[in-house]
Amino acid sequence: MGGDQTENYIDYVTFNSLMNYSERLFARWLIGILRAIKKQLDAIAKYLEFYPSAKKSEKLAIGPVEVLFPRDALDRHYAELDKSYRLQRSTFYVGVLTLIALAAYTFVTYRQWRAMLASNEINRESLQSVQRALVGFVNYTIEPYERHEESASEKYWAIHGTWENFGATPAIGAVQYIGVDDLPSEPNDDQFRGSSQNDDHPVPIVVVPHGLQDSARVLKPDSFIRFPRNVPIDKIQTVNFTGHRFFWGWIVYRDVFRGTKPRVTEVCRRLTEVQLKIAVGSKQPMTYYTFSPCEQHNCVDEYCPDYRTIAAMTPQPSPN
Repeated sequence: MGGDQTENYIDYVTFNSLMNYSERLFARWLIGILRAIKKQLDAIAKYLEFYPSAKKSEKLAIGPVEVLFPRDALDRHYAELDKSYRLQRSTFYVGVLTLIALAAYTFVTYRQWRAMLASNEINRESLQSVQRALVGFVNYTIEPYERHEESASEKYWAIHGTWENFGATPAIGAVQYIGVDDLPSEPNDDQFRGSSQNDDHPVPIVVVPHGLQDSARVLKPDSFIRFPRNVPIDKIQTVNFTGHRFFWGWIVYRDVFRGTKPRVTEVCRRLTEVQLKIAVGSKQPMTYYTFSPCEQHNCVDEYCPDYRTIAAMTPQPSPN
């Protein structure tokens, strides 16, 4: 990973940390608001409990004996009670208004918090879309190959595909498969899925940013792509294929960002034409292959009908 890519990734991690910190601050603030509301409710409940009993007519009595007080003393006593009632009533109304204000403020702040989370999610997705891994198919390589364990006359074609990570971060847990065959029609889902690297337990790999990754080699007999034996010097000779020689493959991988879904890239092509040219002074012909896309299996991610099946081929990330 280059210096700029490392800085971008560190910026992303810092961005996530700041978002988590702001969410924790808001949670603490919200808890404080809820505690203030609870205090107001407790004060109101206390007043509602006191107010009816305070309004009852009180008897100025000591035990079974009624005590007579001067008229002015009783007036002062009841005046103090009335003043206390008015104060409690005012406190009650202030508490109710404060509760309404806190509830409205909390509601507005909650809506702002939700908007902030939505904005953070958009920013996170935007950053991931720029920094994510993006693995695409580059080309097929077809080369002559001789199997020394067979007879000398037995010649083969060695075919492999090349993938490239066009993204800014590594593609991790990558598993791939390349298939080549002469079929009556496009490969079905079972043929397309195949078995990764001809192994029931494929080993995941890492594709670095802007790095190339070759697939496993597929060997086909010389009859699979039969070239003319005599090619004129410095002239292009074209071979058209009317059969159904299909080349297909897929790769599944994960981003370095936690919580993201597996990524899938699928490719399927049919060989239609090969052009050969032998330059002056050369013995080996230069070859140019022409492919046409299949009707299916040229897609990425959830746009692939078999996304779930292919996505299950990559291992689950460690919980740590």
